[in-house]
Amino acid sequence: MHSPPLLSFLLVLALTIRNAIADPSAAHQKLIALATAGGGIIDLDMDTLELLLSPDRHWSSAIHTTDNGKLLECSKCNEFIPSWTSVANAWTKVPEEHRNAHFFATLDLSGGHNPLLSRDTTAVTPVVFAMPPTQGPRASAEAYDLLNLRYKFDNGFGAEPLAEFISKYTPIPIPYPEPFNWARWITIGVGILSVVVGALRWIAAVVSRCMISGFGLTGVQMAG
Repeated sequence: MHSPPLLSFLLVLALTIRNAIADPSAAHQKLIALATAGGGIIDLDMDTLELLLSPDRHWSSAIHTTDNGKLLECSKCNEFIPSWTSVANAWTKVPEEHRNAHFFATLDLSGGHNPLLSRDTTAVTPVVFAMPPTQGPRASAEAYDLLNLRYKFDNGFGAEPLAEFISKYTPIPIPYPEPFNWARWITIGVGILSVVVGALRWIAAVVSRCMISGFGLTGVQMAG
């Protein structure tokens, strides 16, 4: 169930989409420049949000709302930011023709001056929306269905499920590699080493007993 603050945010976002009047070609070139300058992530304000959500856009985007300050006291925001950043960084590695057809953007709600911000918006952070194109071969009837375009965080705040979700709307899948789980393999390695050491100790004990028994038997035979 969506809380009233979230529904309010969705309504404002929907109105922004429908009212955006930026020229698509000029908007696209500016978005490319902003993404490049931001290392793959566009820092959104109301002006850049209108560019990103041009009603005649032939590009897709993923929009992340967060709180980088303490105004909203969003406890999960900092937990999610590394996953968001790593997925966005993975997208910078795709060929330019695909990279420039999908943008990652972050809207920080902690500034206080943003029209999308109200004092009861804690429920809307962090949030990720995947926004399909409205024009071209990737255009989708979902373009204004914001409730279905919202990432649900059903699988937690990890990067891999996020990349999988956003890849439904990108020109090609996001080449996100699952990070090498050093802790897991170190644990497995320590476990294997413990088993090997234990086995070697057992073998050494058996050999030692056999040798002692053999020496004892040889001593008895010699004494006889």
